[in-house]
Amino acid sequence: MRCSLRAVRPTGSGLAKAGRTVRTLFWHRDRVARHGRVVPKPMPGKGGCMETTFEKNPVRAVARAGPVLRTVAGVALALLVCASLAGCDKATKPKPVKYNIYLGGMHESAYTGDSSYGWIYVYDADSLSLIDSISLNHLDPTPRAFTDELAVSPDGRWLYVLAASEYSIPATLWKLDARTKQAVWSRPGFDDTRLLSVRVLQNGALLLVGDTVFRAEDGSVVRTLPDSLHTMWGPASGTKVVAIVLSRSPAENGAIRAVDVATGEVSGRYVAHLSSGEALFEVYTARLHPDGKCVLAVGLHQGYWFVVGDLETGQTLFQYRLNGGFGEVAISDDGMLAAVTDPGSRLIGGPGRVHVVDLRTLSVTIPSFPAELLHWYWAEQICFLPGDRRVATAPQSYWYSHGPLSTIDLTTMRFEKSVWLPDSAGMATGGMGVGPRP
Repeated sequence: MRCSLRAVRPTGSGLAKAGRTVRTLFWHRDRVARHGRVVPKPMPGKGGCMETTFEKNPVRAVARAGPVLRTVAGVALALLVCASLAGCDKATKPKPVKYNIYLGGMHESAYTGDSSYGWIYVYDADSLSLIDSISLNHLDPTPRAFTDELAVSPDGRWLYVLAASEYSIPATLWKLDARTKQAVWSRPGFDDTRLLSVRVLQNGALLLVGDTVFRAEDGSVVRTLPDSLHTMWGPASGTKVVAIVLSRSPAENGAIRAVDVATGEVSGRYVAHLSSGEALFEVYTARLHPDGKCVLAVGLHQGYWFVVGDLETGQTLFQYRLNGGFGEVAISDDGMLAAVTDPGSRLIGGPGRVHVVDLRTLSVTIPSFPAELLHWYWAEQICFLPGDRRVATAPQSYWYSHGPLSTIDLTTMRFEKSVWLPDSAGMATGGMGVGPRP
């Protein structure tokens, strides 16, 4: 801003004009005192620029500079925060987690035809490429016919394997390091004829095999459940599973109960039956829903049925007929979906199927599968992959039926990938688990 002061000579004859002139001079004086006195600088040399500077009132200068300084400081702070976030993002952004599918098997000798040995095959859950294998005979010189059951710890570090012997020797439970393939501990003496399951519970702290509860860390026994309870499945995050009661009482025999393996408490009761009232006189498998209130089961009554029962009221909430029995049930972690295998065979009901049940709407969808699997696909084992929108399925050992390991996209309801197992003509499969790559 340029201010110019010039003297005003009084003209005219009245004092009023002189007064106005004096007041004008005082007004200009006060304005200069408030805003600064203009000091013209000499004309700069060539290449310079014309400037007018002010001898500022310091307080006023700082007050005027405040908004500018705040703006500059704000911009600098924003740039600093962005740079910091970018650096943190690069430093802390987690890497994508890879998952493995572990599949147990028995590999018959191609030379003698009468000897066999156990293996665990490791597949990439996305590509289904075979990335590793573990020979059980490297852990124990006693010939191991096959892996009956296996489970994976939630962090993917440990494998719990129930391996049957080729001879009349009780099965052995192993804890294996998934990284080194070495045994951490083993517990022999399991009756393989009972078709025991291996369950990881309490987020990996507890292990349930049949009626025995172990500490997963060292294999020590926590408690032994009554042998009248045939334990089955429960969410890995909790301590409850469902069990089928084996009783001489017709009213109790076959009833499904919930068992807390940490305390031994038994609760709830559901006798699997159809909505018409007929009871399923044999239940092949049962699984506890994550809410702890419902049970999902597959049983037999003039055909094979999948039912959803309420453990609190004893009512059947849903029923669905299958082609064949001996199927398995998997439940997503969020409890919204269930996948039921229908093994099938050339003699019973044709090729196998997977039935996907929306537990919110109680509707069923059957994913389509490629024609090349039509005569070779026997779905038995099944588990959900991380994200709850994909499942993996494979045959089971006691069928001695050879088939592929497959993944199914439950969004499109189509098979993603299928791979034949190593030397599928000479092996049977048993036990499947999924976990993060260690």
